[in-house]
Amino acid sequence: MTRYSRKKGNHGYTAKRKQLKVKRRTKDLDEIDNDLEPQNAENLLNQPIDLDVAGAAQHYCLHCARYFIDDNALQAHFRTKVHKRRRV
Repeated sequence: MTRYSRKKGNHGYTAKRKQLKVKRRTKDLDEIDNDLEPQNAENLLNQPIDLDVAGAAQHYCLHCARYFIDDNALQAHFRTKVHKRRRV
């Protein structure tokens, strides 16, 4: 009679974790580099109003590929470490 090896630790339910990873995924650096080209940048900064996106798609950070609810939030974002690390 042999003993079974004990399952060590909590491996948990991973399906939900994988869904959240995909949901929170940001653009890759090559995609952002493509967005920084002048013609693409102008299209992203002057988007039509879209009520499904934060701030109706009017306040967008090109370097981080994020939408913000208003101009104050966008200006505050420019001063954060998250933005400064991303744009380098």
